[in-house]
Parts: sequence; structure tokens; C-alpha cells
Amino acid sequence: MNDGTVANQRMTARSALARHPIAVECARAASALTGHQVDVVMFQEPRAFVVATSNVEHVLQPRRLTSAEAQLLDSTTAGTDRSSVRTDDGAAFAVAEAGATIGALGIIGTVEPDAVPVLESLARTLTSLIADITNPDGERFEAEVIQGLRDPVVVLSPELTIRWVNKAVGSLLGRTPADMIGRSAADFLHPDDVETTLSGIVSMQSGHEMYRVFVRLERADGEWERVEVTGTDLTDHPDVGGLVISVRSANYENELERSMDRTESLSSAVVSALRDGIVATDEFGSITTVNEAARMMFGIDAATPVTELTIDDFALLDPSGRRVVIDPDPLSPTHNVGPRTSNACVIARHGDLRYVSLDRSPVHDSADALVGSVLVFHDLTAEREAEAELRSQALHDQLTGLANRRQLEQRIAEIAAAGTRTLSAAIFIDLDGFKLVNDTHGHRIGDQLIRIAAKRLRGQLRPSDLLVRQGGDEFVVLQASVESIAAAEATAERLRSALAEPYDIHDQRFDLTASLGVAVANSDDLSDEVVLQHADIALYAAKARGRDRVEIFNSDLAAAVQLEEHQRRTLRSALENDRLVMHFQPLVETGTGRVQGYEALARVITED
Repeated sequence: MNDGTVANQRMTARSALARHPIAVECARAASALTGHQVDVVMFQEPRAFVVATSNVEHVLQPRRLTSAEAQLLDSTTAGTDRSSVRTDDGAAFAVAEAGATIGALGIIGTVEPDAVPVLESLARTLTSLIADITNPDGERFEAEVIQGLRDPVVVLSPELTIRWVNKAVGSLLGRTPADMIGRSAADFLHPDDVETTLSGIVSMQSGHEMYRVFVRLERADGEWERVEVTGTDLTDHPDVGGLVISVRSANYENELERSMDRTESLSSAVVSALRDGIVATDEFGSITTVNEAARMMFGIDAATPVTELTIDDFALLDPSGRRVVIDPDPLSPTHNVGPRTSNACVIARHGDLRYVSLDRSPVHDSADALVGSVLVFHDLTAEREAEAELRSQALHDQLTGLANRRQLEQRIAEIAAAGTRTLSAAIFIDLDGFKLVNDTHGHRIGDQLIRIAAKRLRGQLRPSDLLVRQGGDEFVVLQASVESIAAAEATAERLRSALAEPYDIHDQRFDLTASLGVAVANSDDLSDEVVLQHADIALYAAKARGRDRVEIFNSDLAAAVQLEEHQRRTLRSALENDRLVMHFQPLVETGTGRVQGYEALARVITED
């Protein structure tokens, strides 16, 4: 048999078996036996066309071959013509025409050995059905097969009178065909289901298949049986002339629905409990799910229905304040389903600013078709605030909130890097007598004094001036731009006067003064912190010359300080190296000539 003949056989069989009641019932019987989905397929390499299925889905739709079906088709191509193939994840039983395997009864799932004989019998039934459809003498056989089906098959006239019903109606409704033939189908319908049934029949008469309509039929004992109804319109068929309806019990559907409800409830509870905001869309970009965290994050009222929300309700801003575009259509070329969007901001309807990251993932069904996407908004606000707090602690004094030495160094480096030729001033400040107050009244009073002093200093400075607490009772002011040395001195005098005001703490009054040293330099001297050294020298001079004063650094002051420092180093070296010699000169009373005491002189022996 040539390839063209086999191809024609497959096309003929595909048309003949499509939605055929016997093919559908064979698939359902196999599904009931195995507990898996069962498809009746016709081969057309490298695909399979589903002509009947146990769940009435994807009929006449192509799909990939299962591994068992592919092996069965390969054996046919190789000329071995195996009758069945079983694998770990499925099985395929050959459906043949004129000796050539052209299709299969495919089970999508593991098949137990005990079920094989029955499944082979069903496959042979399908093979016989193909032969009978194309053979006029096969009508009797077909009728016998329909009578032997597990589920009832009903033929209705266009007026919905029952013209024929098979024997299976007895096991489902406890009735005989004679009880029903000639009566209206409405006689057995629950009153509340009449409208649903009529709607399905009208759809079927319009050329559509009646697909899984659920109604209640009255049993012989008066109870109502919930059933699933499918059907097709064969009114124009000369031998049928009516609507062919297949009926089966829906009890298994109830269990499936309850199971799905439980799964859906569990999934909903899990999503609702997540701290991350979850937003799901369908394949068209419409919002389908929004959890409570997402509503709170974006300030969306809990009473707002999901159907009224759009992707614009979940607006994000980048650090520059521009809108972050979220394309709602998963099929759009600009749809971002890959990398994380971080450092984004959310401005909720109540005005709160939140920092978030956005992860977007596609959702595919079992056939790998895109059915939507899931957006996950992770709130980074607490992490960002913690990072900001750590940065603040690294650059600020914990007692006063002022800048610390590290921030002072950074500001000096910035000014020096700018390369401007403007003058910058540094003012060193030390509270006179603070140590005595701190030691006498305790650190609590001392801390209060420091805070009050810091506030007074801040009030006398420009917004651009940097006020630093170096530690203890020492402060530094850095002015990035001053007009002259006189302007810097005027600022220092204001600071001294402010610190000289009385301090009232817990009904106690404290009077303190302050010593200040001022130095001015251009950007070149800032790079090595020369201006800080000069201001420190000026402060030392202010304390040495009586305190409560402002001293300006100049060359004379620098020379005096350098001389004093030289003398201090010389004396220390002499003491450490035993080069200090003591000389005692007697003090004699002039009138009597008696020695009254001695004058001690210390002389340093130089290394020369």
C-alpha cells in the first residue's frame, strides 16, 4: 500500500470519526477504566489529530505525538505494525484501516496490565467502526455498539420529542426506553434547568456543538440525577433526522469541582498571606488577581473589584521621577518578563512613598501556551531606610545629629576637587570649663550642654556651612566660601557670643565661655587639610591667651607655636637621654651673709 493510499485513509477516517458518539464513548470508557485522559487520534506525521476525547476538548485539533504514539507510528512505518505500545507515561493501541495502522487510542498516563485486554478491545471497536462507516452493511453492527454503550444516547426531534434512546438509560435513571420514547424531554428536566437546556439546544441547532451542559433529570424513583449533556445536530441526516444527545452522570464532576474549589481556596489563601504584592494578568493583559499586600502597597481600596483595575493602577516611578512603563499585554514585543526592575518608587493614593522591586514572570499552560503573567512587587522601603540610617550613623554624631569627622573630610575633599579660587574658612571651637561641669554634675548634664551648644551654633551659620562635632566639647565649622578673613572672624565672634549665654538645665544655671581659632585658605591648602591645622593652632593660642576669645591664624602665631613646640621636643629629648644638668646657686642674706636658700637652674646639654 503506497503512502498516498494511507494518507487518504487517514483523512477519511479523521472525518468519519470526528465527534462520532461511538468514538467518544470508547474514549470515555477507556478513561473510566484507567483514570487518565484518553484521546482517539489519527496520525499525520509529525502530529496527531484528536477526533474524540474523554474530556471533549481539542477535537479536530493537532497536537504533538506522545512517546507511545510515536513508537506505534514508527513501527508502522518500518513495516512491523505493532498492535500496541506501552511506556512509562502512556500507551497507544492501534486503530487500523485495511490492515494499515492509521491512528490510535491514546492513553495519557500509566496503564496497568489488567486494563490492556479491554483497551485492545476498544481499539478493535474503533477499527470496526471505521470499516462499518464506509460499509453500508455495517449499520446493524453500529446500532448494536450504540446499544451497548455505558452512557445513554438520546435522539430528539426538532420539537424535543424523544424519538430513540439506548438501553443505558436504565442504569442512569432507572427507566426503560419504552418509558421515555414519545415523551417530551422537558418531562424529565428539572424546572430550573429548562432555560439552560433550551439555550444549549439553540446553540447546537445554530451549528455549534453542545459542550458540557449540566442539568438535572428525574429518576424513576423521583430523585434528581445531575448529568452532563453533550450533543450534535444531525437533523439533516437522512437516517437520523434529529438531535443526538449523549448523557453521563456528573457525580465525578462534582468531586472534581470540589477538588478544584479546595485547590483554589488554598492557593488564594497562600497568595493573600504573602507580604509581597501579587498582581496576575490574563493573556490579554487584563488584571485577574490582586492580593491584599498589593492593594495596601498601592493604596487601592479593598472594596474595588478586580475587574475595575488596570495596570495603570500599579504605577511605578524611577529614581528620576519618570514613569516606569509596564506593558499589560503578555504578547506585546515590549512586554518585560525577564530581568528585575529595581530602585523603583510607588506613590500610593494616600501619599506614602515606597521603594519596590518588580519581578515579572510569564505563565504557560501544559501545552506551553502563554496564558498570562504574574507581577511580584517586593517592598524595599524598610531595607532602604535601614541603609540610609547606617549611612547617617557613619557620617553623623549620635549625640547631636551633627556631621562627624568623616563627613568633614569628605566635604574638604569635594571643595579641593572643585578647584575654585574662593577662600574657605575653618573655625575650631572649644567650650571653656566644660570638663569641670561634666565631672561635677555628670554626663547627663554634660550631654544636655553639648546639645544646647550645638543648637546655638547651628542658628548662627548659613545653610551651606558645615557644623561638625569632633568629640567631647570640640566643634568645627567649615565655610566653603567666605569673602575675607574679616568675614570669617565676624562669624566666629557671633558663635562665641552665642555660646556665652547662660545654660539653664533642670533648674540649674551654668555659665560657660568658648575659645575659637580661625584659619582661612584657598582650595590648594585644603587638599592636605592645612586649614584645619592652622585653625587648631589658632584655637591653642586663644586658650593660652586667657580663653573666651577668638584668635586668627597668622605667620607670627605660627612661628610662636613652632618655637614652643621646638622647646617642648627639646626638653622631652633631654629628659629621655639624661642630658639635663641641675645647677644650684645659693641665696645669701646681705646683712648677715647667711645662706637663706638655693636657686635651682636646669641646663640642657645640647647634642652638639
